[in-house]
Amino acid sequence: MEKFESAFFSADDLEPIAEKIGSSSCRVLLFGDMGAGKSFLARELGRILSGQGMPCLCLGADPGSPGFGVPGAVNLGRWENSRWHREALVPVCSLDAGRFRLPLVQAVAWIAGDAGKNPLLVDTPGLTRGIAAAELLTGLIHALGIQTVLVLCKKDAALPCFQELASTPVRVFRVEPSQKVGRPGKKARMIARTRLWDGYLDGAKTLEAAFESLTLTGTPPPRDVPDAWLGRQVALMQKNVPVAMGEVVALDRGKIKILAPGGAAFFDGLMVRDACRTRAGFLQTAKPLRTGITGRTGVLQGKNSAKEKTPDLVIHMGDLCACLMNGVAGDPLVHVRIMNQKLSLLLDLGDGQRLPGKLAHQVTNVFISHAHMDHISGFFPLLRARMGDLPACNIFGPPGITANIQGMVNGVLWDRLESPGPEFRVHELDTDAMIVSRVQGGKPWPKLIAKAKIQDNLILESGVFKARAIQLDHGTPVMAYRIELAPGLNINKTALVRMGLPAGPWLGRLKNAIASGRLDARILLPDGRSICVETLAETLIRVGPAQALVYATDFANTPSNRERLIRFAQNAHTFFCEAAFTRAHEARATASGHLTADACGEIAKAANVGQLVPFHFSKRYDGDPGPIYQEVQSVFAGKVVYGSGSLLSF
Repeated sequence: MEKFESAFFSADDLEPIAEKIGSSSCRVLLFGDMGAGKSFLARELGRILSGQGMPCLCLGADPGSPGFGVPGAVNLGRWENSRWHREALVPVCSLDAGRFRLPLVQAVAWIAGDAGKNPLLVDTPGLTRGIAAAELLTGLIHALGIQTVLVLCKKDAALPCFQELASTPVRVFRVEPSQKVGRPGKKARMIARTRLWDGYLDGAKTLEAAFESLTLTGTPPPRDVPDAWLGRQVALMQKNVPVAMGEVVALDRGKIKILAPGGAAFFDGLMVRDACRTRAGFLQTAKPLRTGITGRTGVLQGKNSAKEKTPDLVIHMGDLCACLMNGVAGDPLVHVRIMNQKLSLLLDLGDGQRLPGKLAHQVTNVFISHAHMDHISGFFPLLRARMGDLPACNIFGPPGITANIQGMVNGVLWDRLESPGPEFRVHELDTDAMIVSRVQGGKPWPKLIAKAKIQDNLILESGVFKARAIQLDHGTPVMAYRIELAPGLNINKTALVRMGLPAGPWLGRLKNAIASGRLDARILLPDGRSICVETLAETLIRVGPAQALVYATDFANTPSNRERLIRFAQNAHTFFCEAAFTRAHEARATASGHLTADACGEIAKAANVGQLVPFHFSKRYDGDPGPIYQEVQSVFAGKVVYGSGSLLSF
């Protein structure tokens, strides 16, 4: 018999295929590109073989887009009542079959023993090219003792992984994909796998364990980065044997809380890889962790190049994400994104090379501390990025900021404009007053729009956040800013599962309606129902405390500055504070109107902040920021966030 059969079959006419492969102990591997119809083929063959009296089984070996069962796992199902019923699973805790192909093959080999001698169909991941595909294909064939491979491909297409198929002891049949099958998009696959995961967790209970007592295997995030654990898919292990899968819902004060099916009360370890529920509620692959949050004992190191345009340091505060774009020693520039709100803010405007144009288009508000070059030179990239039909961008800054912005705009020749030039609403702040002017490309003078009193330091208010400002002294007026989020609206995931609803954009619409006070509005749910906001809020929403981020840089270490800033930063969740010099260079700090590291720590301690981000280090500490961090922590015992390259050991 020839290895590569000359016959060419169609997935829309499966009886001939069933005759070719049918036997009491056949093992058939379905191989093809993503969206070629492997899961459809498995269902149809299961129906035909089962109709012939064979107890047909299917091994779902695609953890990212399973045809049935639990995503992030290998599933074994039996055909009954026109569908696959899951009988067993082995966790992989990843959706990426290419990256974790060895654990996937090991999981497949483990679960295959439960199949016995029944006919077995193997639904594989949609990998057909490259080293990962070749290694995974041969690994699955050998681990399962595959006898037949059905390759789904067009009649005139080259056979994928030809050399690997030729080198293994299997029969190969080519199958034309069904006309009934369309390639699902990325979003559709994401929604489908999330529904399967939510279904597995339906009726789950929250289990709690002492985190330090658990043995971790796989590729877990660092233990001291709690945010990286939230939403992670995990396997609960007992003596190195998985007993259930679950989802991390909290990691706080040495305790980890996991949502998992009942019956998994005892576990002594966790297997963790990169499957994770995102803030939007979907099960996806977690983004690589580049930097982290740490206490006194160490830090996760990350290194990025300017070419990559990736942030040096990232902070999460509820729905707010803050990225220190140029690192702790570069020009100050913090990009603040408020998730699901289409709001992007900038704190200072230092070197803008690492701020992608796409982000610059989305910026709604810019808060400038003062007009020294390293804090405002990024205006020109912002100006260029805002050419075109974009709404006015708000800029806030100290006295004189209107003239600074107008001067830079006037430095450009605007004789080729075919539409109105970029527009900025410049808010010039003093201690108790604000002057708002319009500055626009092609217009040589600012236009006064409004004057207003500043009360309680409040300079901007929306339904999502408030911005406050105070003036400090740097030999020139300098503004410090406080961004306050509205009280957190957190989704009760257990209640969401109980209602049988998947996470999705509708939750963002629900939060927006609550934040804007539209409690009598109605929200259209994924299942077609329309329910009042107030009713949904009572069931699904937990209100958390309001949180604040404070940003202060370039100010002298004077009693007046200290007193004002300590009061302003009181109880902030996150405090970005300059730490330009160590005590050894205090004279230089005093002469230039900057802060020393110990003063930074003292202010943070007195303000009782949740976590401190020292930054804006003098260039003299390039490559060796250790002395600054050690000095900060000599007076501040709380949580400190380190920039990349700052690998410390105490």
